[in-house]
Amino acid sequence: MFKFAVMVCFGLGSLAGASAQVAPPAFPGGFRLGSGVAVHTSLSRQFMIREPDSAGRGVPISLGTNQAVHYVRVDATLLSVSCERIKHALLTELDEADKWHDRIYIDLRRARTLNDTIIIEVSPYGGSWDYHVRIPDAVESTRLVTGLVDVLLLEMANRNAGHSAELPPWLGRGLTEEILRSSHIGLVVEPAAPIGVGTKADGWMAVTPGLGLAKPLTSANFSVMSSSSTNTNVLAVAHEDLSAAPPLTLDQLTWPDESRLDGPEGDSYRSSAQLFVHDLLQLKDGRPAMRAFIQKLPQHLNWQLTFLDAFGSDFGSQLELEKWWALRLVDFTGRDIAQTMTPEESWDRLDEIIHPMVEVRTRVNELPQRKEMPLQAIIEKWDAARQFELLKERSKMLYLLRSRSSQELAKLVDDYRRTIDVYVDKRSRDGYMRTPRAQAVMGPDRVAQQTISDLNVLDSIREDLRPKTQTVQSADARKNINN
Repeated sequence: MFKFAVMVCFGLGSLAGASAQVAPPAFPGGFRLGSGVAVHTSLSRQFMIREPDSAGRGVPISLGTNQAVHYVRVDATLLSVSCERIKHALLTELDEADKWHDRIYIDLRRARTLNDTIIIEVSPYGGSWDYHVRIPDAVESTRLVTGLVDVLLLEMANRNAGHSAELPPWLGRGLTEEILRSSHIGLVVEPAAPIGVGTKADGWMAVTPGLGLAKPLTSANFSVMSSSSTNTNVLAVAHEDLSAAPPLTLDQLTWPDESRLDGPEGDSYRSSAQLFVHDLLQLKDGRPAMRAFIQKLPQHLNWQLTFLDAFGSDFGSQLELEKWWALRLVDFTGRDIAQTMTPEESWDRLDEIIHPMVEVRTRVNELPQRKEMPLQAIIEKWDAARQFELLKERSKMLYLLRSRSSQELAKLVDDYRRTIDVYVDKRSRDGYMRTPRAQAVMGPDRVAQQTISDLNVLDSIREDLRPKTQTVQSADARKNINN
């Protein structure tokens, strides 16, 4: 879930009420300290993090490893480490030195829900810029990294700028996924157990306001979260996501609706954005061009003009960029999303391939008749030479169908082709199979039985994926042909 609010503000007021007796010290942008609330400064001193007020109780979260979404309890001390790690990973990805100009002030707030918004406020301050980030103390880990990447990109873009840059949505999401899946250390450091204000009965450690952790920070009482420390292929997750859901066009990356950022389609957006950013960085001068793109964002009202200015040696126009992206999607996913079949057409074509029309004789002296026969029957009744010829032909047809099939059936098409190829490969290597006469008496051997069983499972899945608008006419037509 990616809920962010980025605001360009002028004259921000105080974000924490001052004491009636003594006014607490103030920082740029109204970053004030409440009584007994500590502020933590990161190693590079770019990040200043204010602990949440002691009042109130944090929202309960579970950090179980079986959760599809990983939520973290954000601690101010550990967040200062996470900020530096994320910045280092981002600068490494861009091949850029740490030349930060303006501080980033982070205000931790007690989370009311697990979907609380991360708010980034940007305002001018004394000839420079003030960045103020409000982060809930319970948040989804990837959303936390994305928020910090976004504010770091804004700080890079706005140096010496007259007005704040507007980031294209794919930039922060794409770079976030790239560093999460390529980093060999954890980017988000979190307590080994959830931390909040409460009693031991709540299963939380107690926090004393102004003192931070209830016990000293050591390697024994914190853990490191990383979704990619063992990934050898940074695009492996993206390939899996974009094989299960349609990749996004350039327009969809640029103007995503809410469903593209949150909910079921979020994986598709993040993976499409990562692939887009990854491939741009792999261009001959991709990293210098990306740095120039970020630095020049405040110069134009839309990112497209800035992009063509920075990547002009690779793309002469917006149309060239769109064509490049379309070809890259075909190469990466094996499918041309502009020429895919409808689910109904894909289902019918798959059905035709796995139920080939063949010539059969019901009696020795009769002329052969054309009849539809499932692949299971061909494996069970035909000799090796005839089987291999037909099955190899079906495999090629499935390969061609894969590039145009609807997204819903693409994986199933792959599974059918893989099952056929594995069977033919095993038969070719072991050089043994029972004759049709022996199979009629003894039944199929072990390899044939396993393949027939696998095809039966795929047939069941195919029936479950039958489009709702699909009628039973095709099944009735098949009965008529077979009769």
